[in-house]
Amino acid sequence: MNNYILVTKYWYWLIAVGVFLLLFLITNLALLYYRKKKILANLSDFCDKKGYRLTVVKRKTYDYIIEVGEKNFFIKTAFVPLNAAITINSKDTWNLAYGGSKNRPGRGYSRQRYLDELIGFLRGDFPGVKVVLIYPTIDKVQRYLNESEIAILTYKDAAHGIRFITYQDWERHFGDLI
Repeated sequence: MNNYILVTKYWYWLIAVGVFLLLFLITNLALLYYRKKKILANLSDFCDKKGYRLTVVKRKTYDYIIEVGEKNFFIKTAFVPLNAAITINSKDTWNLAYGGSKNRPGRGYSRQRYLDELIGFLRGDFPGVKVVLIYPTIDKVQRYLNESEIAILTYKDAAHGIRFITYQDWERHFGDLI
């Protein structure tokens, strides 16, 4: 009888954990859908105002193509958490460090991961300008020049032929990418 009670308690916990994981997955998928929809609406409005042509791409290493006259901009979206920094180690190795706080300066970022979702885009050879659109924003983007020197990059700089711009700076500074 005691074994039956023990097994029943575990089943309740397993069901509770399963429901929690399912809700977590649904929330993340809904958040991703919302972000993509927001970015598409913003890019569409921007391109309509400027007279550019926007193409949404599926099943490629990039998400959008913006045609500005004869130039094509191949855009890949990178979703990053707030208070984060990107370090460009090489052409196809981008490291995201996050978990920092603006309220505690001098403290480093507590977590990091490689932006593996960008590798196909970074290695790709496209007949135009490659741009990484960082959503929503980033504290800094830095690039290793050699083993001991790091340069802080802005949207005006290219790293290995790849440009980047944040979602918040998109409308103000897209003209600088052209």
